[in-house]
Amino acid sequence: MKQYFGFTIVEIIVVITAIAILAGIGMVSYSATQVRARDTERTADIDVMSAALETYYERFGKYPDTATIAGTGFITDTLRVPTDAMTTPGSTATAPYYSYSIGTSATTSQYAYMAYQNTGSTQCTAATQTCTRFVLYYNLERSGAQTKLSKFGN
Repeated sequence: MKQYFGFTIVEIIVVITAIAILAGIGMVSYSATQVRARDTERTADIDVMSAALETYYERFGKYPDTATIAGTGFITDTLRVPTDAMTTPGSTATAPYYSYSIGTSATTSQYAYMAYQNTGSTQCTAATQTCTRFVLYYNLERSGAQTKLSKFGN
């Protein structure tokens, strides 16, 4: 009787299937880890911006209005927010401040800022106004929901 050395086709198929299943599980796990990391970076960016706004408030007695904060270089030069905290994860913005918009709608690739006067929900849009609170909006990739960090309520 002749002896054959090697693997049968069934054994090869079983091994390939097992490798494919393990690779698939690894890819899903890796992707979920990346999403969590980007969400953590978004939250950290917002925390840095919030701390900078609090420092500005301590110096000037008000938060910056939307016209002022939209000025070129205001966030990095006046608020001294580091450039890496200005760009959302995966952003292709050519200038850091492009990752912030004025308004109440954010995406996973853009944060939003809105300042308010002390008279309820009146937006603070000019330097002559006293802005007593702010809201920073951002979207988390994992939940898909818009999140906000608010100073003194909504």
